[in-house]
Formats: sequence, structure tokens, C-alpha cells
Amino acid sequence: MDHKIIQNAIDIASKAHKDQFRNNGLDPYIKHCLRTSHYIEKVYSKYATTEVIASFILHDTLEDCPEKEMPIYYEQIYLKCGLITAGYVDLLTKPRDFSFYRNKRYKARLYTSPKEVIIIKLSDRIDNLSDLAQSGWDMKKLLWYIKDSVSIYELACSRGLIQEARYLLNAIMEAETYIHTLNVHV
Repeated sequence: MDHKIIQNAIDIASKAHKDQFRNNGLDPYIKHCLRTSHYIEKVYSKYATTEVIASFILHDTLEDCPEKEMPIYYEQIYLKCGLITAGYVDLLTKPRDFSFYRNKRYKARLYTSPKEVIIIKLSDRIDNLSDLAQSGWDMKKLLWYIKDSVSIYELACSRGLIQEARYLLNAIMEAETYIHTLNVHV
């Protein structure tokens, strides 16, 4: 593990997410990035390379920064964290154009990505699902997010990541249980 690259990733992500908070309005966004990078080390340890952990820390950096700053952040990631990390982060970044097709393009990109990128996405989605009760989302968005999570589960399974995807399936089932406590059927 190259701790200098990991620290560079933390520094870049901390700067990019400096004034951002999770949907609950309390937790600094960087906590999500760090928390789930540890999840990769513990649950998906065979994928826990320097590049995968750095990419997870940086996975929302390009997507959440102002569009004019994307090239600056990309160059920092490329120079300070390496080619593989920059490539993984780019693959994890949802396109900003073609809003109607955005999610379809993103899923197509994930489907053709290296398995490591899908592992990062699984970990991200598991963490996001664990925060649903604090998301502040309305029922329509909650239901959409669970349905979208099922499609990510199916994508991972179709790529041969069946064992790895079961953790996401567990998170989906917990999210559905939460929805049922709100007296709504999924």
C-alpha cells in the first residue's frame, strides 16, 4: 500500500468536498469517502489496492466539483495518484451532458469497466443505502434509489461478481425494510 498516494487522494478529496455535507446536513461529505474506503479494505480486501482505495476516496470528486474545475482536479488526481486512479475516477464519474441518458450512459460505462470499478460502486451504494433514513429524500426518490440499486446489483452479478454483490443485496433488503416501516410497499 502506497500511503503517500492515499494521503494525496485524501488531500484532493478534502479540498474538493470542503464545504459539502451528506444529505443529513451534519456529516462532512469526506466522511463518506473515508468510511467506505475502509469498507473496501475489510469486506473486499482482495481488491484493496492503493489505486482502488485512492479511487474510492476520490470517486465523487469530479462529479461534485464545479464543471470549470474538473480539468484541474483531474490533473491533480492524474499527477498525484497515478494513471490507474485517474482512470477509475473518470469511469465512476456520471456524465454531465445528455441528462435524459445520463444514467444509461453511466451504467453502460460501469458495465464495461474493470471489476475494481464495480467494487468501488458496490461499496459506495452500500454506504448510501445505509444512510437512507437520514437522506431527507421523498418517497419517490427513495423508491427510485432502491430500484436503481437493484440494477447495480444485477450489473455486478452479470460481470461475475455474485459473491461481492451479495453485500449490496443485503443493503437493498435493509432499505426495503426501512421503506416498509414507513408503510409503503416497494
